Amino acid sequence: AVVELWQWPTAAAAADADAPEGAAAAVSRLHFECGVGDLAWLSGASLAVAQDDGNVEVFAYDPKAAGAADASDPMSDACLTGTVSLGEHDDLVNALAVAPVSTSVLASGSSDGTIKVWDLSAAIANRSVNTYAGHIAEVNGVAFGASADSMVSASSDMTLRMWDRRLPEEKACVGVAHVPYSARCVAWAQDGISAGGSSDSDLVLAGLEDGTIVTLDTRAFGTPLSSELKHQASVQRIVSATCNGHAVTASASEDCTVQVNTPGAETVVHTHKDYVYGLALCSMRSQGKGGGDSTAVGLVTGGWDGAVNLLDLEL
Repeated sequence: AVVELWQWPTAAAAADADAPEGAAAAVSRLHFECGVGDLAWLSGASLAVAQDDGNVEVFAYDPKAAGAADASDPMSDACLTGTVSLGEHDDLVNALAVAPVSTSVLASGSSDGTIKVWDLSAAIANRSVNTYAGHIAEVNGVAFGASADSMVSASSDMTLRMWDRRLPEEKACVGVAHVPYSARCVAWAQDGISAGGSSDSDLVLAGLEDGTIVTLDTRAFGTPLSSELKHQASVQRIVSATCNGHAVTASASEDCTVQVNTPGAETVVHTHKDYVYGLALCSMRSQGKGGGDSTAVGLVTGGWDGAVNLLDLEL
């Protein structure tokens, strides 16, 4: 497997008024002997890579090292240096999540049915601080709430579980929601998604194998608030974020499409010829064509067709 790190816009594109809009370039490459299940940025300076051998590798990111790669592979891992290996899982690591406040806290979900939490600021960073068991099949998704204290996990056992990390591990599961199909992914909802009187921090979105997205209220976790068939095949990734003051939710599916929801609008994006598994929202500042700074909201998608696409949501 290969992980590539991309720069957008490229330095050349930012300086060239005639450069194609959205020009990007891969600036670093990591090679792995096994498959990669997920990626997550920690504090913007480290990259965590979930692997099929049960390990999570963490790499330090140094943007100044771009272009200093081995001549035999111009995009080898010049910008990324391995710092720690998290190797306690017994099966594939399918999902990673970073706590939004404590960005050194990382959760990993595995096909061994467990969720592990790691504190990379700890003296012994390669030892998990919590292990949560309860699922009877692989864990496909995990998401933190507004703090590192609350998590939700999604599993092929057709359940979602809510965890309170302030409780002992054996009592930490404080809610179980049963769904009719395998739960493939989960995300905490952001501004503008609230419904039925719930506050934004109370709602969770989960994608199912049949293409449905369910909304759950963490205060009454057992029964979904709503269920909508959004895709024609399994929902593999959901992201929800506030970008430029706009609430944006996007979902990626094995039907080869991405759905993007903003206040008052729903867009179906057909940019891939195969399953779409990778999805990320980003708000970034770049140099505008007139020389001034501008802020763009990007949607990055990755598919089994080998393509990585960057879309400007024009928000």
